[in-house]
Amino acid sequence: MQEIVREGDLQRGVADRCTDGNTVQDQRLHDVPLRVAEAPVGVQVLKVSARSQPSMLAGAIAGVLRSGDIAQLQAIGAGAVNQAVKAIATARMYLESDDIDLMCVPSFTQVELEGEQRTAISIRVEQF
Repeated sequence: MQEIVREGDLQRGVADRCTDGNTVQDQRLHDVPLRVAEAPVGVQVLKVSARSQPSMLAGAIAGVLRSGDIAQLQAIGAGAVNQAVKAIATARMYLESDDIDLMCVPSFTQVELEGEQRTAISIRVEQF
């Protein structure tokens, strides 16, 4: 379902659709195509690693929720999932003073990392 992007189309903002429905923009950096998946409007993707600091990630989650958007956390591996869960619990404490509670919807997703497909945990965090 992808169309071929020709020279000149990039300036006009030609986009195609992935099979999952997300828009993909084709951008060029030094004549090398760079494919960037765009999150749906109102959803901010936060990538989590095992070395992510939960308090900093919690601040980012709280900021996203305060703005009325949805945070989509992506984590690969047990350590990253652990940091994501700690950050969500901390963000919930940060949001108590604003009378905002949150809810999470975990799911599995496939991501490409260094040329190979990996299974990631995706956690959608939104106001409750």
